[in-house]
Amino acid sequence: MAESSFHYSSVPQLNGEDNLKAWKYSIHQYCIYYDLEGFLLGTEPEPQDACEASRWRKRRAHCMVILAYSLRNPEITGQLKIAGWKTHERDPKVVYDLVLSTIPKLWEHLIPQLFNQLMDLKVDAVTSLHAYTIKFQEITDRLQQLGLPVDDRVKMLMVMRQVKSHYPSWHTRVEGDFQKGTLTWESLNLEIINRGYISSA
Repeated sequence: MAESSFHYSSVPQLNGEDNLKAWKYSIHQYCIYYDLEGFLLGTEPEPQDACEASRWRKRRAHCMVILAYSLRNPEITGQLKIAGWKTHERDPKVVYDLVLSTIPKLWEHLIPQLFNQLMDLKVDAVTSLHAYTIKFQEITDRLQQLGLPVDDRVKMLMVMRQVKSHYPSWHTRVEGDFQKGTLTWESLNLEIINRGYISSA
C-alpha cells in the first residue's frame, strides 16, 4: 500500500500503562505492514547510496509520524518530555525505547524521580532563567497531577534562589515584594518573560 493512502486517524493513541501492550502491538503491526519495523528496532541502517538514503529518510520520517501521532495524549507527552523526549528527535527507536522505559512505571514511582529533577534544575550557561521556569512548571504540574502539589510560595522561593545567583539586584526587589505579599507566582513568571531573560548571560 502506498504511503499516500495512509490514514493517521486510525493510529491508536497511547493513554497510559493500561493500553501500553495493545499500543505496542498495534504500532508494530502498522510498521510491519508498511515495512518500517526496522526503524523501531534499530535494524535499518542508512544506505550509502544517495538515492537510497533519501528514500530511507522518507521512510524513517513516515515511521516517526506514526509514532508521534500515537503520542498526542497530553499526559503522555508531558511525561515523555520530563523523561527527556525532544520533539525534534528524528530516530523512531529513540522515541519508542523512551516510551517503553517511561510509561510502564507505576505513577507513584515517578514522584521521587520528578522531585529529584526539580531539585537538580538550575540556571547556567546552557539553561536560561526563562527555560528554567518552563521546565520547573512542567515538573510541578506533573507532581500536582500525581497528587503532590507544590505550593506557589515554595515555587517562588525556589525560582528566587536562581534569580539571586544570577540577578542579585533584581532579586532584592523581588524578595521585598515577596515579603510584602504582593508577589504572586503568575506575576513572577510574567516578569521573567517581560524582562527577556532568555539567556543567563
